[in-house]
Amino acid sequence: MLKNSNVNSDYKNSKNDKYPTPKFYFPKRFNLIVLGFLALTICYTTRTLLSTCVIFMNKEYHYGSTFKGVLLAAFSMGYTTTQLTAQFLCDKFGSKRIILFGLTMSICTLFLVPIAAPYKAAIVLVRVFCGIFQGIVMPSLNLLIANYFPITQRSTCAGMIWAGVYAGNVGISFISPVLLEYLNWRECFYIVGGACIIMWVVPWAIFISDNPKDLIGIHENEIRFINQTAPVEVKLKTLTQSQVVNIKTIMETGKSSKIKENSQNKNGGNDFQMLHSSSNSTSTVESSTESLNSMISDDVELKTSSDITIENSKKQINDEDERLPYSVAFKKLISSRGMLTIVYLNISCNWAYFLLLGWLPTWLSKELGINVGYKFAFFNALPFILCLAISIGFGRLSDKLLSMGVRKIILRKTFGGLCYGIPGIFLLMVSLVIPSHSTATKIAFVTISIAANGFSNTSYQLVTLDLSSKYSGVSMGIANICSAIPAFIGPLVGGFLLESFHGDWNKIFLISSSFYLFGTIVWLIFLKVDNVI
Repeated sequence: MLKNSNVNSDYKNSKNDKYPTPKFYFPKRFNLIVLGFLALTICYTTRTLLSTCVIFMNKEYHYGSTFKGVLLAAFSMGYTTTQLTAQFLCDKFGSKRIILFGLTMSICTLFLVPIAAPYKAAIVLVRVFCGIFQGIVMPSLNLLIANYFPITQRSTCAGMIWAGVYAGNVGISFISPVLLEYLNWRECFYIVGGACIIMWVVPWAIFISDNPKDLIGIHENEIRFINQTAPVEVKLKTLTQSQVVNIKTIMETGKSSKIKENSQNKNGGNDFQMLHSSSNSTSTVESSTESLNSMISDDVELKTSSDITIENSKKQINDEDERLPYSVAFKKLISSRGMLTIVYLNISCNWAYFLLLGWLPTWLSKELGINVGYKFAFFNALPFILCLAISIGFGRLSDKLLSMGVRKIILRKTFGGLCYGIPGIFLLMVSLVIPSHSTATKIAFVTISIAANGFSNTSYQLVTLDLSSKYSGVSMGIANICSAIPAFIGPLVGGFLLESFHGDWNKIFLISSSFYLFGTIVWLIFLKVDNVI
């Protein structure tokens, strides 16, 4: 976790600071950790609530396994359609508004489920629209993460935000069986939908902005810290046009066209004055050539692994005003080896994860012989509790190892190998080695298989930012489309296979294991994390 005692050390006060940071100042960029985490918690709450309630809906309306598979997959049908539109919409309307609109509308579909449930076509359509609205949320959130957090804190902060995925699964997997013991399934949708709106919508509207410099109460020193350690295209967003031109001149000629010396800079002052002047748009750059070059290239990746060089920074500055057409950005990303590896992994491996995600309550109900109460709720939520802990803990570890000089590619390959290799091994053991063993052993191994997905937040999720910070909405959109395909296929195929195998899960686990193990090999051999655009 990021401790507040260390926060102000990120931008220590100098005696020459005109506006010193208050002693107990809480960094406003951390608003995004809290509300982004909650946004993804709500995303997966609205996504997975049906997985538990469908057991009771099936008893009332006699859906059957095949239609249950269609219903569980319907969300992903809509989810794929809006992924690549997210960055375009964010550029036009702002990430904050797009996330607010998309997630609020997705929550509202929960209120329609009880009304549409008696009609198969209607309930499927409601779930499709839930996916359509939610499809723009995660790519838009990826853009905010790229803007808000420097590379020195990105793994930790992004991991904490993305941990909301597992918190949503934990919450709804535990709460819904308990609610269902006392209430009917219809009331679950109304209660959960109302709680989501109250907890998130108003705080997001007030405390989040598209650019961190516009956050309520943010201190100039925090803006400086983000600028000094963020990617170049993020740094330039808080500078005036005249300052950008002056920096270009310095980078090209080594001389400033408008350097204005003052006594504070002569006596060891820092770059805070320049940031303050940029916010008022009235002053010129008050810094030496040396300090400007330092500001442009002060990045942990440069310090530890030399992944970003001065020459790359110059090129990014020159290209800052030139936005590539989305078709060009898409082509550059989709043809890169790193993105192709993610595409393959998401299509081949994630179908097994989403099959387990959608059908876990049904499988547990069969193994335990119960489908309500605290015991069922505990085992239903346990895999996602472990996912949550892994996501946060190893996100922090990833940042720590990166700051110690461990290469980024090594970290991404290691955590990705754990993400895909662990379920491959344990599902293989469930299907071949211990099919006749105790229920507790089988539940433990399936739990470990699902929990390993917590490593995704320190592997392929971060690779979407590694490949491009500027177009991270596009890279996340591509990844999510490929992830949504198995999210659709997994539950659908699961229902078909269960009927074909007469309820035998061991064969399903064996098929899933083979995809996981082969995917691990592909990840370790072919992954690259070089910046593409």
